[in-house]
Amino acid sequence: MAILLNSSTGALHALKSCHVFGRLAQRCDSPLTAIDISLLHATVRWSSQQWLLTDQSRNGCLLNEQPLTRHQPVAIKLGDEIRFGMLDATPWRVVDLAPPADLLIPLAPHVEPLTLHNFLVLSDEGPPYSCIYRTPDGCWMQETSDGAVPLRDGELLHFDHQDWRLSYSSEEQNTLVRAPSSLSSCMRLKTSLDEEHVQLTLFRGAQSLELGERTHHYLLLLLARQRLADAARGFDLHTQGWLELDDLVGMLGLDKAHLNIQVFRLRKQFQQAVSQGLIGQDFIERRRGGVRLGSVAIEVWRGSSLEGRWQPATSMHLPPTSMSMSAHELDIPVL
Repeated sequence: MAILLNSSTGALHALKSCHVFGRLAQRCDSPLTAIDISLLHATVRWSSQQWLLTDQSRNGCLLNEQPLTRHQPVAIKLGDEIRFGMLDATPWRVVDLAPPADLLIPLAPHVEPLTLHNFLVLSDEGPPYSCIYRTPDGCWMQETSDGAVPLRDGELLHFDHQDWRLSYSSEEQNTLVRAPSSLSSCMRLKTSLDEEHVQLTLFRGAQSLELGERTHHYLLLLLARQRLADAARGFDLHTQGWLELDDLVGMLGLDKAHLNIQVFRLRKQFQQAVSQGLIGQDFIERRRGGVRLGSVAIEVWRGSSLEGRWQPATSMHLPPTSMSMSAHELDIPVL
């Protein structure tokens, strides 16, 4: 995301994909207060791999001390100096020209903004655990030991001993663009006969990632079994797989805070898999009071026997079986 430095205050202003400067605070991303500033004075917009500055005012803008032609977009470069208005206007210096991105902007001066990808741990050194992650529709959620809440543009967060402001790259939280692919992610869960150990492996095409055994994998096992059971009952995709937190608390013998910590640990463990494209960040979905596995293929094994298999595209479900089956018979990837 492009960044302009206000030379008077030292504040960094991260630019949205269409960023408005002006005196009308409720409609401007960076409000200006000088008396010669128009209500909507100028815009900086991302277009064709460059940032374009357009003067829309009565009193003009200066780019490197040269007046701009009104309504004529001009590409800006690193180090350029922009002045909005003509009456001894504060110079704004272009310090970054990266493409639009969601950011965390520090409220303290002289601290670099953080570019957000799909997941960020805010605190994992003990309660309260906290992370933020992006949903498939482009919104950000914050997950703590108390649960998950949506984050709005401009939301304030505190971590790393500092205050930060969340900045979406556009006014509308657009759906994430995903590359078309015939490949689907698959989550294979293998539990011992006594269910004391749960091994997890992720697949996508020829790629695989062995995630070993973790205590919180048993939570995935319960959610996978609920998805399989609901599919066998003929539930539609929208209602399949949901387990209420109160029920999960009883099944796992935990309180809600520790249950949410397990979800947090899963998101952290899956960070590498998400960055490699093996699985989406929505592998776990949440709603008020409930949680389920997202649209990821599931295989559940108990010992050498297949309990069931589910594919999100077809909602195919294999009923529980005591017969030992090989990976080749099931036409699934082999470790």
